[in-house]
Amino acid sequence: MSTPTIARVVLDTPLPQLDRLLDYRIPEGMEGVVPGVRVMAPLRSANRMTQGFVVELTDEQEHPGPLSDLDSVVSAAEVLRPEVWRLARAVADRAAGSAIDVLRLAIPKRQVRVEKSWLTARASGTAALAPLAGEPVAVAGYRESDVTALLSGGRVALSVDPGVVAAGESWVGRWAMTLAQLAARTVIAGASAILVVPDHRDAHQLEAALGTLLPAERLVRFDSAQPDADRYRGMLRAMGDDPVVVLGNRSAVYAPAAKLGLLAVWNDGDPLLSEPLTPYVHARDAALVRQEQQGGALVFAGHTRTTDVQRLVEVGWLTELAPSARVASRSCRPHAPRVLPPTTTPGSRASRGARRRPRRRRDRCSCRSRAPVTRPGSAAPSAAPRPVVAPARDRCSCSAHPRHRRASGAVARSAPSAARNAARRASRAWAPAPRARQRSWGAPSRASASSSRMASAACSRSTNDPRSWWRPAGPSRSRRAAIARCCCSTASG
Repeated sequence: MSTPTIARVVLDTPLPQLDRLLDYRIPEGMEGVVPGVRVMAPLRSANRMTQGFVVELTDEQEHPGPLSDLDSVVSAAEVLRPEVWRLARAVADRAAGSAIDVLRLAIPKRQVRVEKSWLTARASGTAALAPLAGEPVAVAGYRESDVTALLSGGRVALSVDPGVVAAGESWVGRWAMTLAQLAARTVIAGASAILVVPDHRDAHQLEAALGTLLPAERLVRFDSAQPDADRYRGMLRAMGDDPVVVLGNRSAVYAPAAKLGLLAVWNDGDPLLSEPLTPYVHARDAALVRQEQQGGALVFAGHTRTTDVQRLVEVGWLTELAPSARVASRSCRPHAPRVLPPTTTPGSRASRGARRRPRRRRDRCSCRSRAPVTRPGSAAPSAAPRPVVAPARDRCSCSAHPRHRRASGAVARSAPSAARNAARRASRAWAPAPRARQRSWGAPSRASASSSRMASAACSRSTNDPRSWWRPAGPSRSRRAAIARCCCSTASG
């Protein structure tokens, strides 16, 4: 078989017209040109070099003209796996974007020191992991037949009961333990698992749950929030032949996994799973495309179900899987929420408001001095209110009220004072802003405040309608002038 002489390369450039495979000739004597490696290739001229990835090797030339030669091989690590390239190409075509934009999410920046140590370990054979031995992990709360059908290549919308369970010395959500048991069972069977979660809090719960089921070397973090060196190391570990569990956020759906046995997405309705960068592909859509290409089990888990997942269930693309009610263990029974009567927490705003309401009702006692109140549009009282005598403290049934604490005996209130208090209460009940001091409907100014009090006391029409209030023409301190300007007074002098 002859050695291929043409390499088809996808260039790392944002130009949409270059979103395709370009043919380059492999010069004689250049070694290490294999699919997946980084190379430097000329772009239009020999002086402008661009980095790219070798996708495939061939002997057939598609371009009719002469081909340019590859400049050099950047690294011997095959960072672009075939399954990742197929996924990036399909996702980009589906979202009308460029494949290189998707590859930027899947392949981190090169870290030379991390890459050299990984190549050395692979050449010496120390990168291989110890084989796993043990019985398949049971998934608590679900029938064994349903779990077996799921891990054999099913697509399900998994419903998880709320609650927490113990994971070693910590407590995690029941959903985290369920996904960890599915992933551990997949890895023991000899396939890799990818778990996609919205944020780091969910990742910490899953990591704690997986720590009780699998050794630490079987867990790979592939998170965009990690440092570049850690993320690049995680990608290189996931490229091995040993089955591992890849855990991360939305970019973990593009992690390399030659033999994929499980792809699970937790809470796909979280907005953090929406990619803010072009081509803006949701992790749920990328998971659907990848499962269709590579097979394996596909799980969309959550306490509730989004409309997108519900539509896939209704059209028959996904099947429903709920916890089984036949499990005898009490900790695994379906959670039936119990509705409690509404109560208020001590110290809350609602409880403080509830404590204040009875005080307002106690204000309406028979001993409180009240003046006749005229509603807007009703007839005025026939006569001015008479002097009211407040009862003594020892004879008052509500003497604890703040207004009655100072009443040590019989205190007479004058008729102007009672009328003024009644007018103030009525105006506060009628005005749109109860506590705001507004100068509307011709309200008196600060300079004529004393005149207004004298006029309201002498006025025989104590009405609540602000439109019938006296309207001062200007500041005046004369009681005779204030009475003359009252809207209901007929006295002229």
